[in-house]
Amino acid sequence: MKEEFKLYYKDIFIGTVMTTDEDFPNTSGKIEFDSNFLDNKNRKELFDFIDYSIESTDKVIGDQREYEEFINNEEFKYQSIIDSLEWRLISKDGVVTKILVPVFFRDNEINFRFQ
Repeated sequence: MKEEFKLYYKDIFIGTVMTTDEDFPNTSGKIEFDSNFLDNKNRKELFDFIDYSIESTDKVIGDQREYEEFINNEEFKYQSIIDSLEWRLISKDGVVTKILVPVFFRDNEINFRFQ
């Protein structure tokens, strides 16, 4: 069932997610990044994390050794974001649902798990 949510990290509105598929425990969809989020250069750590996530998903599809090397060299930079329990989705009805850190892909794809 397709649903629309607003994606937040802490108090930061990142964008609107439209779910497209569910394969328990994962849910996937498409994200439309909020223009205010994209224009706010004060969110560098979060932008860098999203770029890291996209690059890591590109690498996992390719060479496993290259992926592992990338993760070993880069993941620690974003550990506080990855481990954070402050990711949430808000439905059109205002229902707040906590999620684990989402995984971002090229072409605005996103994958997440509910907490």
